[in-house]
Amino acid sequence: MKLPVNFKAIMDKGSCPKCSVDYSIKQHLHLMLTSYQGELKSSTDFGNQVWEDDFLHVRFDNEITSKIKSSLIQNIHQFEKRLLVEAVDIQHYYEENHAGAHRLKRRVDIYIEGVNVVDQTAFKHHEHFYIAPLSY
Repeated sequence: MKLPVNFKAIMDKGSCPKCSVDYSIKQHLHLMLTSYQGELKSSTDFGNQVWEDDFLHVRFDNEITSKIKSSLIQNIHQFEKRLLVEAVDIQHYYEENHAGAHRLKRRVDIYIEGVNVVDQTAFKHHEHFYIAPLSY
């Protein structure tokens, strides 16, 4: 089902527009990345550990990057069975915010490559967001 849901079209036609499997996987990955672990009460493993360190203002280092990467890979294996992960790359850096007061924001870029097992096609996804506080 394609979001946002058009209920009028469903009532008029009796069906709703469908989205591609790749689009659905990307939306699910976005949800995994922007949810913190424990946020979903029915499955406390769902989500990403990056938000544990969100407001601690700690430096990103290899240990934190490794923790985020392993958390993401574990979540994909557990909750997104339509994707076979081949590679995950996480890059982080500080970016200057020129709007209003000058300040640095932490930007995280996440690249995921794999195979869409439903269609047996190559899959690539890139997501970026700023943390402390979250925005994308």
